[in-house]
Amino acid sequence: MKVRRNIWFLLLSVVFISLFSPTTSPFYPFVEQLDSCFFQVVGWNWANGGVAYLTAWDQKGPVIYFINMLGYLLFGSKVGVWLLQVVSLFLTLHFTYRFLREEFEERRATFLTSLSVFALLNDYASSGNNVEEYLLPLLVPSFWCIYRWTKQRRWPNENTTHNPCFAFLYGVTFAFGLYTRLTNVLALCGAIAVIFFVLVYHREWKNILYNMLAFVGGFLLLFLPFAIYFYNEGAFDEMWYATYGYNVEYASIAPDLDPWSVNRFLYLLKSAILCFVLVVVSLLMVFHSPQRRLAGFLWLIADCSCMAWLMTGNGFNHYFIITFPFYSISLCELRKLWSLKGKMIYGKMVVVFLSLLVLACTYELYGTYKGMTTPDTNISFYTQVKKDIGTDKSKTFLAWNSIPSIYLFLNRQPGMRFLSYQESQISFSRTLKPKVVASFLQSRPYWVLICYGGNAIEKILEKDYVLCKSYKGGEKLYRKL
Repeated sequence: MKVRRNIWFLLLSVVFISLFSPTTSPFYPFVEQLDSCFFQVVGWNWANGGVAYLTAWDQKGPVIYFINMLGYLLFGSKVGVWLLQVVSLFLTLHFTYRFLREEFEERRATFLTSLSVFALLNDYASSGNNVEEYLLPLLVPSFWCIYRWTKQRRWPNENTTHNPCFAFLYGVTFAFGLYTRLTNVLALCGAIAVIFFVLVYHREWKNILYNMLAFVGGFLLLFLPFAIYFYNEGAFDEMWYATYGYNVEYASIAPDLDPWSVNRFLYLLKSAILCFVLVVVSLLMVFHSPQRRLAGFLWLIADCSCMAWLMTGNGFNHYFIITFPFYSISLCELRKLWSLKGKMIYGKMVVVFLSLLVLACTYELYGTYKGMTTPDTNISFYTQVKKDIGTDKSKTFLAWNSIPSIYLFLNRQPGMRFLSYQESQISFSRTLKPKVVASFLQSRPYWVLICYGGNAIEKILEKDYVLCKSYKGGEKLYRKL
């Protein structure tokens, strides 16, 4: 039964990633999307001897580029990234099953784990290769450990300790969040805070010390290899600037995506279903189940810690992927309430919960269908550019304000480290423009394709480059004199 179950979870992972990650799936010919293509180009450059941030720059933490680098290092193409996504989802489903087995028998746990793909799809960006999806194999078992800790605890009289092995896992997960987006582990931080205060309340000083040491050990296990590597490569400061410094400027300058809009509200409401369900379940536990009051309070703090940012953080729906563990928490707590209170209302809530997820997923399914049926209008343009610049790769190529997928199509490494959407990146920062201009002057790519804009390097183009061709869409191809 175990082997069959794992084969089923693997098959489910293959089908899900193949359908809903078109930018990496081998079953889609060529699909463009900004974030995933950025990650692939930086990872591809890294796999071919470059160094993330020094030879190919983007505004994310190093983990996502490292994963894409491994994919291209293993297979030399997007297929490697696709395979790593399949492994990531398989591990996520495996730990989800183990989590659900806390309260459900084997067949029901398998069935509910299979349905959990709807919880993921509800927040899955139609491009795939999201930063958050790679965090789930750590985030799900972290919350599973927290659930196990709360399972036999009663507030406030029962003296309790916390397993330091769990804290070690929290430390690894926190480091992963630090190297992606720190807000990805807000829920985990909220839960850890509650655990800490409970241990302080019971004066478990020795246990607190052991847990702190274990947490730091887990954190350093993932933190140090990246820190040492980028320090030795002279990219340590650039890594932190791209991960946090630039993004702080970006957040302060960027306009709201869709302020005070009904569409925006419904969009967030759909994406936050897991958050809202867990709030309801947590309140039921706090007010109607003395045995689970502490757990209800902990889940409420964890939920609100991340929901407050997700609902106001000017983010995208794939940011909500980090709430995926709430699926298992809500189902397990509803099952436990059912067993403790003996009321069918909790069973009916499970049916309503799952029905809401399936209904919300119609939005993502429709988006995927549109992506599959919409032809890529850039392919003919990229094909023409490929003919115009020739096959001599010693003559470096830079696309200015183009989607980075052009490098993948042309099989060309970027001609400088600021590889795409340069004007847009400059507009969201008060400090980036001098770096971009200096990098262009240092690299001096042989071919420069201006898709739009070009103000930052206009004078350099007039002095050192000649216009070779103008395209129908307004794009211009320059060659170095």
